[in-house]
Amino acid sequence: IHVHGHQPIFHLMNGMQAKRYGAKILLTFMAVDALKKHPNHVKRLFGYTYQRIVTKVAFKISDGVVVKSHKDEKTLIEKYNVKPFYIPDGIDEVYLRKPRNPILFRKRFNIHEENIILYIGRLSKAKGPHILIKAVPYLMQKLDDIKIVIIGPGPQNWLISLVERLGIKKFVFIAGLVDEEVKI
Repeated sequence: IHVHGHQPIFHLMNGMQAKRYGAKILLTFMAVDALKKHPNHVKRLFGYTYQRIVTKVAFKISDGVVVKSHKDEKTLIEKYNVKPFYIPDGIDEVYLRKPRNPILFRKRFNIHEENIILYIGRLSKAKGPHILIKAVPYLMQKLDDIKIVIIGPGPQNWLISLVERLGIKKFVFIAGLVDEEVKI
């Protein structure tokens, strides 16, 4: 039985039940100990405690361990003395085969700058788009013609406020959600 994710209690309970019936368990570990450095202090305190507990339970029920990132692989080896199988996520072939169309992207957002730095991901502090925004003043020292484009789901207000507070509105565009064709 493949248990995809060691942190959700539902996954672990199903894995424990399957183990009671004699099933072999292959468990995918993701974001191992990630809450140890979470920006929210409450999530860091309680979440990391929870993570440590479920990680130990997950090791007890697993017959094989899989990770999707080298960071998780390193953490499991160095901190937990567990050697996982590394199997990275795949991507749909459409992203590799479909011809890129940078003109569509530039026209859609009216972007004419030569240097574009693109962030695609959840607009969450845990994912770090604010770090990229805070780096803009430093990037401007190295690149004359620059635009940061931020794409992804989630609340934008906190990022817009940061951009305005830093006075870099001209250099940052927060697009929110966009369709796959524009991403490609």
